[in-house]
Amino acid sequence: MKSFMLSGGHGLRNSIYLYSTANNVPADDMVCFTDETKFAFLSYLLDQSMCLLKHLRCSIFLVLRLPRSYTFVMFSRFRIRKHRGVIALFHPYCNAGGGGERVLWCAINAMQKKYSGKYRYVVYTGDVDVTPQKILQKAKDCFDIQVIDTNLQFIYLRTRSWLKSSNYPYFTLLFQNLAGFLVGVEALCRYNPHVFIDTMGYPFTLPLFRWLAGCNVACYVHYPVISTGQFYFDLYCLVNILPFNVKFGNDLEMIKLVGSAEPSYNNAQWITKSRLFTYLNWTRDHIAALWGVDDCAYLVYPPCDVDNLLRINSRAEELLREAKLVQILSIGQIRPEKDHRLQICFLAELKKRLLKENLNCKIRLVICGGCRDVGDVQRAKDLQRYAEDMGLSSDDLEWALNASVDKVATLLEESLIGIHTMQNEHFGISVVEGIAAGQIMIAHNSGGPKLDILNADAMGSKTSFGLLAASVNVNLNLKEGWKAQHTNKRLLIMGNFVDSAIEIIRMSPEQRNSIRDAARSSVNRFSEKNFEKGWNSAIDKLLPAYD
Repeated sequence: MKSFMLSGGHGLRNSIYLYSTANNVPADDMVCFTDETKFAFLSYLLDQSMCLLKHLRCSIFLVLRLPRSYTFVMFSRFRIRKHRGVIALFHPYCNAGGGGERVLWCAINAMQKKYSGKYRYVVYTGDVDVTPQKILQKAKDCFDIQVIDTNLQFIYLRTRSWLKSSNYPYFTLLFQNLAGFLVGVEALCRYNPHVFIDTMGYPFTLPLFRWLAGCNVACYVHYPVISTGQFYFDLYCLVNILPFNVKFGNDLEMIKLVGSAEPSYNNAQWITKSRLFTYLNWTRDHIAALWGVDDCAYLVYPPCDVDNLLRINSRAEELLREAKLVQILSIGQIRPEKDHRLQICFLAELKKRLLKENLNCKIRLVICGGCRDVGDVQRAKDLQRYAEDMGLSSDDLEWALNASVDKVATLLEESLIGIHTMQNEHFGISVVEGIAAGQIMIAHNSGGPKLDILNADAMGSKTSFGLLAASVNVNLNLKEGWKAQHTNKRLLIMGNFVDSAIEIIRMSPEQRNSIRDAARSSVNRFSEKNFEKGWNSAIDKLLPAYD
């Protein structure tokens, strides 16, 4: 997840470049941050921030200065035009084919089955070039979910392009959320429902539909917009990589000062105290810590087709025994945060380690990923070129982009190991799919895989559900340079994944089967049936009563 403070790191580096060009300071000097430039750069950042806040304050002032009669007319207009008995779900990328989209279609399917024709449903989407029939067909092809279209309507949003992070090189997360508010304005102008549910993570739409339109509102939180851990992690990187100790006595003083502003942008009253559905304990804990709304936050595990996956008879042991083949499967959309580049490095290093340790087996990695748009397709091509540069052939690495349900099932059946490299993954539905199908999973030691999916202790199991590649903390040393330190950290993490894979390969079949059996017995909590039960139970408290 990108942080609010640093825009995932890109905003800060762009700010460095902007300052250096605007003030005729050599870029090399900016990287070194001499005493003459570091305080000036901090002042520059503060000036730019204050300028932005000043413009925002002026905009808010103008809105509040509107005549009360006009404001009353606007509020009344939207509230009178409300469509009774309509449940709307805000999901601008409903045709993306990812885990969030599975939640969307399972939620609609669950409500259609329980309430039959009692309510009508609306999906706000930005997929303006795709027909409703094709959207529903993709849901069927990707997730095997049949959604009834008789009481379902799609509202197409023309402003979805505003949500792209590439539009905002500075203050990325802030502007993305403001853009989400503006896209929400278009959604409200096009259709005002009775119940509004944000299923994609744009919290500024909630007060819009709650206060202006008078809707009952809720949100299904896949990932908190700002997490306490991410907040302080990025501040740590800021004060350690860039020595801003001119004004502040020490790093902790700066963190304390900036941290004191946290309530100003993380306050539940600005989001609106409404129903919250969270993916898992990790997300719920962050929401409770940030917003203080534990009393109206419901834990609803995301849906996974575990029933069909549990029927898969894994052939991985047979392939290892007879063909000496170890297939490793990675399932996930081709997005930067999934870190497929690390997986490619992992494969190259694993091949070297197998030769070094005289392990007689062939390794093949299959990257099974979905491409949402042209950007993802280009990213996949870049990754393929990177794999070639690493000396990997088509025998070593297979690409299965936008694979069908049947293709994915076959890959799961043949794969001994599953790999998931995203850090602080909000859930990790592919991790659930992997262990349900009989894979031995290796996941990053953070987020959902650590706290919920592979947490054997929480389930009272003495047998591991999978392996976690330990998080690596590197002591930052300015003399070494931030880029070199970042590279060293990634090398250590990659090495941990390699060690985990070697450990699995060295296990006996009995040891691997023990892990498989324990993991597969734990996945029923993530079934579609449990999701439907949890979703409908929480949604009952939100829906208006009709005879």
